[in-house]
Amino acid sequence: LDVSVPATRAEALRTGTGPNWTGITGKGVIVGIVDDGLDFRHRDFRKADGHTRLLGLWDQRASGAAGSPPQGFSYGGECTPAMIDAAIGGDASACTQPSSGGHGTHVGGIAAGNGQGSGKGRAGEWMVVVAAESDILAANSIGDGVTSSAAVLDGIAWMKARAAALGKPLVVNLSLGSYFGARDGTSNFERGLDNLGGPGVVLVGAAGN
Repeated sequence: LDVSVPATRAEALRTGTGPNWTGITGKGVIVGIVDDGLDFRHRDFRKADGHTRLLGLWDQRASGAAGSPPQGFSYGGECTPAMIDAAIGGDASACTQPSSGGHGTHVGGIAAGNGQGSGKGRAGEWMVVVAAESDILAANSIGDGVTSSAAVLDGIAWMKARAAALGKPLVVNLSLGSYFGARDGTSNFERGLDNLGGPGVVLVGAAGN
């Protein structure tokens, strides 16, 4: 990110340093990460005061998830911001996402990291992207304990409903794939994705997957 963001000239869209940027910073937009989870403890996904930037995290495992299923769904459990903050504060049982979300954390950092957790002895904002002030929704729709591609569609539908309720635009990252289906836009899964997109909802599929 320290190389690619300047190379794309994305950083020219804003001026200043966090949290006092001006320009385009993702503020007022929700970034959805549908993947294997998200390390919500990572500083890149927290505000300057240490509280979470996540509006919610849906653990889609059939069992073992903390919290209750989101409205309209019957499985998994949604970690609210209060639950996530409690887990950050040391109560591991408050949000029991099964993994650190290694892949989801990687792509989430590219999409919405604010650079607070740059690491390796570097100063803050060494690794920072355009949507550093966006809100975040995450769903662990792939990986251990989640067995159906329908979870991906459900995760997006949950995010879409949350964004609509808040009156905010939504951009969902899908860095995932499979070897099933026609792969030409006609499968039930692909048609389901098409139906979930629309005004105020942008679905982004990573070319690498």
